[in-house]
Amino acid sequence: MRTVKISGKVAENIQFLKENGGVSGVKKLVMIDSLTGLKNRRAFDIDIENEIETYSRGLINGSPKKMHMVMIDLNNFGQINNNYGHTVGDEALTAVGKTIMNGIRSSDKAYRYGGDEMVLLLSDTDNPNAVVSRIANGIENIKLVSEKGERVGLSISFGYVSISEVGNRLLKNPKKFAKKMKDMADARMYTQKEESDHGRIKEVKSLVRSD
Repeated sequence: MRTVKISGKVAENIQFLKENGGVSGVKKLVMIDSLTGLKNRRAFDIDIENEIETYSRGLINGSPKKMHMVMIDLNNFGQINNNYGHTVGDEALTAVGKTIMNGIRSSDKAYRYGGDEMVLLLSDTDNPNAVVSRIANGIENIKLVSEKGERVGLSISFGYVSISEVGNRLLKNPKKFAKKMKDMADARMYTQKEESDHGRIKEVKSLVRSD
């Protein structure tokens, strides 16, 4: 019998597949942002279209599913990178990712959309502020220290929109519907960033409404 020698790199890959559920496990890992532990932009694009299609079917059946999209942006993140370095910036994103995961419910989904921008999909809730408030407070309580021992404060701005606010005209085109929904949430987030003191919850209530 011929013995085939497996190289170290191949052996590592085989072990990786075993530990992560084979090919299906690797596919799941491809959808995860390695820095924050949140789902990534690719996963978001897939999930939001699925949510829109579920909502569309629910309208036909007379029982549409409630869902809110929340856009989150770290305040002054560029200054954190400039003043303390990208290592501290990465630590901030990692801590924020963990805080978000601890703050959402099991039915919710969280993503790193890009850079310091995160997005949440909150299912079946009339009060998205409860979830976002928990996350915002948690982020403000993150204890992050620079190499010089300086306290690095973190805070967020955010805006959210209910899927029912977008209108049904675009439902036949989930990509356009998703873009419209994100644009609405983005606009509210930037309005809050401009008008509020680091995105306090009290300001958001005047900008958005719940179902």
